[in-house]
Amino acid sequence: MSPQEEVQSHVPLRILFHYDHFSEFYRLYIPPALLVGLVCGLFMVAFQMLIDLMTTAFGALPVFVTPLIGGAFSSLLVYAGIREIEGSGISKAIELTHAPGQLRPRTAVTKLVATSVSIGSGNPVGREGPAVLIGAALGNAVARRLGHTDPVHVRVFLMMGSAAATAGIYKAPLGGALFATEAPYKRDAQLGYFVPTVLAAITSYVVFSLAMTVQPIFAFEASFSFSLAMVPLLVLLGGVAGLISVLFCLAMMSARNVFRTYLPDWLDPLAGSVFVALILLVM
Repeated sequence: MSPQEEVQSHVPLRILFHYDHFSEFYRLYIPPALLVGLVCGLFMVAFQMLIDLMTTAFGALPVFVTPLIGGAFSSLLVYAGIREIEGSGISKAIELTHAPGQLRPRTAVTKLVATSVSIGSGNPVGREGPAVLIGAALGNAVARRLGHTDPVHVRVFLMMGSAAATAGIYKAPLGGALFATEAPYKRDAQLGYFVPTVLAAITSYVVFSLAMTVQPIFAFEASFSFSLAMVPLLVLLGGVAGLISVLFCLAMMSARNVFRTYLPDWLDPLAGSVFVALILLVM
């Protein structure tokens, strides 16, 4: 190799490892990831405390009456034009990830309050969906406060917020990060932003754990000794669970279509809570 060819084949480490690109990337997203994680962690603490407060407050009433109160409250909010509380939150968060400009600043507070009342009143709703939407709204608010308006940048903040909120309320930082980077995409995952997303999730997890507890959400004891003979049973279990999840999604979408076809949107929460109250009354 001639000296000229040797010089041309030598690539500086700064260029070889894309130092300029990654330094700009981390400067842009790592400090905000800590901020998003902190804000989401504090909001999830407030979320959990409000759920506990509502559960205690509704505990003095008959169990078949409280869902009606929660459903009526949600119906009033939707009737008043606060439509962002409709649905679980995951589908709305995924939709807004691709159109972040449509996310309202008030969404974090309204969804937090409405979900706390619904859960506390005994309606069959969970925390994950609302947490995803609350986190996306908080990530969007932080992005706007920092001066970001480009949808490409704002989208990263939404992903960080969704991951941080999920990680906080469920105390699962890695699960929250993987969910937020994978859920908005049908056949792929946006793993390019995995590092700031994980950092935001870990920060939220630490904040929530320090303020609340570090105990597992579901405490149980189980002994399991794995052997190769169990592999067919595990495969069967996975297949049955996958089939049930598909049936659940079909049933949920069918029920939603019925409600949307025959009832006004504001009446859907109250109608659902009436159904829940009847089941509890019979049981």
